Amino acid sequence: MSHAPGNPGQNPQVKPDPRFEDAQRWYRALVERELIRLDQPSAVGYMNENFRLRQESKAPEGANTRLKTVAQQLLTPHVTRLNARTGELISWHISTIASPTDESMAPEQGMEIAKALADPPPQSVLVRSEYDSGGERSPFVVRWSHVEDGLPVEGDYIEVRINGKYKKAYACSRMWRQPNPMAGFVDR
Repeated sequence: MSHAPGNPGQNPQVKPDPRFEDAQRWYRALVERELIRLDQPSAVGYMNENFRLRQESKAPEGANTRLKTVAQQLLTPHVTRLNARTGELISWHISTIASPTDESMAPEQGMEIAKALADPPPQSVLVRSEYDSGGERSPFVVRWSHVEDGLPVEGDYIEVRINGKYKKAYACSRMWRQPNPMAGFVDR
């Protein structure tokens, strides 16, 4: 679903009503009181992070206006890292796809998924393509390093982590710079 700029969660076909913020504050206060009554005050922070109202419609009703809202819950928590200067995507991770894992996917299929997602440039060299069974998860990991004119570019890589059970990528990191031999120190 696309959202209207500046109004996350809003239905783009509905002009936002200035009273929507009041409705949202009322809803949050209602849920917060109920959570405290149920002796669950620590859930208030979770609720503020993972629930929101979305304005569905607006209709005049006599001297008043009726706002129809829909409560939404975040079902797939994810982490995204962006370069603060360029806005370029550095990495993403979707934890709900990360577990449980198994090693049922063929390595060739893992490579196909990783290549389609990462689209490694010609200067990339495959350095890893295997199941990582070192911890409680056993993801299929594909990693490329960056090599320019036969020299490795220190710190540059692309890595994709795939859940073999679901045959879906759950994480991707891309640290890739265009080398400039005339530049001095390059910060990230």
